[in-house]
Amino acid sequence: MTRQCATISDLATQRYANSTRVVKLKAQRQQLECTGATAAQLAKINSQLAKPREKQTSLTRQLCTANDGLASLRDRMAVAKEPEQPVAMLDGNVPVLLLLIRLETRFFNSDTELRIRIYPDPAYLNGHEPELTDAEL
Repeated sequence: MTRQCATISDLATQRYANSTRVVKLKAQRQQLECTGATAAQLAKINSQLAKPREKQTSLTRQLCTANDGLASLRDRMAVAKEPEQPVAMLDGNVPVLLLLIRLETRFFNSDTELRIRIYPDPAYLNGHEPELTDAEL
């Protein structure tokens, strides 16, 4: 899942950079058209514009495919029947931290609506004491 998110981020960055290039080339073409450029100059700028446009289309397709793959992975994790299944799908190279939470529930609307508040408990750092305490002896 982490790799797919990184791929999506990379593709989005490439797409943005390519989009900027397309916009600049379109602005150059528009300036040439306004200044009365020759057909050869316009043909040259159009040929320069064709490759980034094709790349933009390709990047958009790749980004859609990567997003669909990530959505599929999320769906598979959501329908897991056993709690161990989503954990087994996690990337082993990425550390996972589970923190304690406090749940508070309350009924509203004549006891037909249950609202749940989730409060994360503060993470406490306890120092390691190598010596045994009197209670441990």
